Amino acid sequence: KDLIQPDPKHMMPLGLYMKTHIPARIFPPGTIPAYSNYGAGLAGYIVERVSGEPFEQYIERHIFQPLGMTHSSFRQPLQNELKPFMSQGFKRASDGSRDYELVQPAPAGALASSANDLARFAMAHLQNGQLNGAQILKPETAELMHARAYGLDPDMNGMALGFYEENRNAQRIIGHGGDTIYFHSDLHLIPALQLAFFVSYNSAGRAIPGDSGRAILWQHFLDRYFPAALNESSKPPHAATDTRQAAGDYLTSRRFEQSILRLASLLEVLKVHPGPKDTVMADDLYGPNGKPRQWEEIASRMGQGIGALEHPLEYRAQDSQSRLVFRRGPLGGDIIVTDFPAVAYQRMPWYDSATFISFIVIGVPGVLVLTIILWPITWAVRRHYGREFPHTGAFRSTRRWVRFACVVEAISLCSWIAILLIGSQSDALLTNRLDPWLRLAQIITVAGLAMVIPAVIHLIVAWASSGVRLWARLLETVVVLACFGYVWCVVSWNMLHWSLNY
Repeated sequence: KDLIQPDPKHMMPLGLYMKTHIPARIFPPGTIPAYSNYGAGLAGYIVERVSGEPFEQYIERHIFQPLGMTHSSFRQPLQNELKPFMSQGFKRASDGSRDYELVQPAPAGALASSANDLARFAMAHLQNGQLNGAQILKPETAELMHARAYGLDPDMNGMALGFYEENRNAQRIIGHGGDTIYFHSDLHLIPALQLAFFVSYNSAGRAIPGDSGRAILWQHFLDRYFPAALNESSKPPHAATDTRQAAGDYLTSRRFEQSILRLASLLEVLKVHPGPKDTVMADDLYGPNGKPRQWEEIASRMGQGIGALEHPLEYRAQDSQSRLVFRRGPLGGDIIVTDFPAVAYQRMPWYDSATFISFIVIGVPGVLVLTIILWPITWAVRRHYGREFPHTGAFRSTRRWVRFACVVEAISLCSWIAILLIGSQSDALLTNRLDPWLRLAQIITVAGLAMVIPAVIHLIVAWASSGVRLWARLLETVVVLACFGYVWCVVSWNMLHWSLNY
């Protein structure tokens, strides 16, 4: 009850922190993983409510000070005494350094720390919550954090609590990665070997798709010191059929689903299609060479699945140990389970497929804009040659209203595209300051919906008028269909969603 109706004295300014990823379609807890920065922020808020002290202060008193982490802080901006030790962040080396990065919500990624301090933190976890006599966790609590809590497939990595499994080279590994705009870090633990590995970059480097530099570094470290031979496997006899079953369009479970930014997620569909020699390829799953990986089937677990995927299909990348499993989800629907257990990929219906979305995104605005451009051009051509508009009466007047509808709807779609472009430049721009512009875009959107009524009337008039040629009727039908497509965009993409939390 206190969490639902919190005491204002201990509230964080959640209005600033709500601008983040909303988990995917609402599933019961423990069914579909969807990594959430908001979830981490909410956990920090719970710490505040239970402890009665600010999150940053609680971490300092109960983790940093006992472990001797003297160069670590969640405070934003960074305290003056730590500024001389702070690395500069870069988006690209050629762009120069950037100002200190502010992260919202803070518990999800605002920690500034040194490698020495993170080593102390890692050693405390390797010793079940204690270091040099300081106990930050009960042993049973540390063991619970490190244990597998949930996984979508028993043979793939699963989630722990705060950590996730990263098993490789026959070693059980837990860890957690983190990315802000400028800084990119990984922490890996192998408890059985009492081994920790931490790496942090102050720039992502060149924007090449595929495994990150720090991931490749960790993989080479394991291959050098803990090599393990891959089990040889033969291609299942029904590999070609399995490949066709696996093909389709999938969306990550970590996406905007019920907010006004749903379109941003729909533009990132993962297309899975058959590759050479009965392999599968996923357009956005790249190797270190920046090209899509080819995945070959290594196992087909007959009798364990239902539905479109009659049995789970397991694939391994030809150039690495990375694996994919195609199977039925816990609540139905086909999913892809990857080595990264914090998200899954869910097969999308045809109306959310990449082909259909691309057709709508390009076709609807294209027809609207082309109609607007040709409107004054045809008027100028007729005037130049001294010709009158060939139609009068209801067709002419309703046609004019349809052209106005195209203008309003095009402005509406362009405003939403502009908002998406602003957000893609920096998450920091998606704050409450953008809310008035979002409301203005929604007002224009409503006006565009109202203009669909004269478009329907015009379509009826166009086909009912005897003096209108067939090509003119077909042309006007295409324009009105674009107006209908606009309605579909508004509804499907949640453009009129009342809540501006995203």
